Amino acid sequence: MKRWSAHLGGILLLGCSVALSGCQVDKGPPMHKLTGKLSDKGNPLSLNEKGPPGASHIALEFYPVGADGKLVNNDPKVATVEKDGTFKLDGIGTGKFKVVVHQWNPYPDNDVLKNKFSKEKSTIIRDVSGDASLDIDISNPK
Repeated sequence: MKRWSAHLGGILLLGCSVALSGCQVDKGPPMHKLTGKLSDKGNPLSLNEKGPPGASHIALEFYPVGADGKLVNNDPKVATVEKDGTFKLDGIGTGKFKVVVHQWNPYPDNDVLKNKFSKEKSTIIRDVSGDASLDIDISNPK
């Protein structure tokens, strides 16, 4: 019994030493909160309210891009746009992002914007450098 106590005590002491030694888990790059408003000539994009809930919605996808303007990966951060055009996104990194806009009316059959702001065609590029607010007007994507 004394042997088990000694071994258990040693294991606990070792565990506490490792925990207190400053070993840290890499949390990765800092993440930010992004809010903003999506519009077309200053007005929110409209949705057809007919059909089941969620059948019509507007989605923003933020794809990280490198200095050359090419996509870094195909793993976007996604935000849903509210009726008034506002959106919020928690957990977006720092850097440049290509913004993709889909106005599904209804989803997924009909992008009212006709893929003009798809991943392949969108020219909307925005910088994120901290918690920020972005206004995006698709009539003036630059």
